[in-house]
Amino acid sequence: MRLSSLTVLAPLASLAAADYMEIFHGCNYDGECGTEGEWHSGYGIYWVDPPDGCSKPDVPGMTSLCLDMAKDTGYFLFENQSRRCLHASNVGGPYCNNAACYRVRWDEVECPDWVPANTGEPAAARGVP
Repeated sequence: MRLSSLTVLAPLASLAAADYMEIFHGCNYDGECGTEGEWHSGYGIYWVDPPDGCSKPDVPGMTSLCLDMAKDTGYFLFENQSRRCLHASNVGGPYCNNAACYRVRWDEVECPDWVPANTGEPAAARGVP
């Protein structure tokens, strides 16, 4: 029996899931509030301090994580890779006993045509003549 390469590769493609991030917002019973996040990839789960702006999180190989919380968009860069984009696509909560807690999932999405100026990419890549 002869299998085509598509028959063999199709199941493997489903194993390569896109990266995503979950951000948890909440307050404890003393009224102290905070935000923390988990970065999920095929290599593991890493704690991140999600920025409203840009930061360099402690995720192996990640050089930049930039979020615009008000617009539910963001992007991230890994060493030797092009920019990859995120969108806040699922808000859920409360996820704990405190009704002030909620979770936002940021899924990897296809990047739009625009490129933020602070990615370090040349101006021509941003559509600037």
